[in-house]
Amino acid sequence: MNITILGASGKIGRLLTLQLLERGHKVNALVHSKPLNHISSPNFTTFKGDIHNLDDVKRAVSDCDIVVSTLGSWGTKTKDIVSIASKNVVLAIDNRPNVKFVTITGNAAKMPGEKLGLIGNINHLILKIVAHKIVEDSEKHLQTLADSKIDWASIRCPVMTSGKASSYTLRLNPTSPWATIHRNAVVAALVDVIENRNFTKQAPYISNK
Repeated sequence: MNITILGASGKIGRLLTLQLLERGHKVNALVHSKPLNHISSPNFTTFKGDIHNLDDVKRAVSDCDIVVSTLGSWGTKTKDIVSIASKNVVLAIDNRPNVKFVTITGNAAKMPGEKLGLIGNINHLILKIVAHKIVEDSEKHLQTLADSKIDWASIRCPVMTSGKASSYTLRLNPTSPWATIHRNAVVAALVDVIENRNFTKQAPYISNK
């Protein structure tokens, strides 16, 4: 497949790019500033651009089967990267029904109208207090996906850690607020959703088995 990755220079994006190339896919990366000089493959192409610029996004996704966003708003000035990316990708692929958009976001983000249990509501409330702009950005991104006509899936992740990959499961009920997940497990889940095109118009939670 021809896959465009937004956020390929991040921790998850770099791992995912290498994994997809190893599996024989063609990978395009929209890069703002950080070069990806460590990746050398005839199946890898970079596009320099800004996720806030719709024309840059359109150029990067013009010939792909899957668009993947591993972007996050932590550490950014505007705290709107995730929602802006979703808005522009949806606009860029809205008339291409065979293209799927796959994203990651935090496990505190609620889908529109989603009902959470007691623990889920507590987790959501705490994170809205300590990181309200991040949660707001994540939920705006999920709202954009839910309102769109495109095929999409978003994996909601707890705190990510380094280390050996653990086995994982994707489920539709929330994970615990204190859960963690290895980055390699997140990458494996992304590859699964990309290659099998499962979880259509759903936002599953990832957790350890």
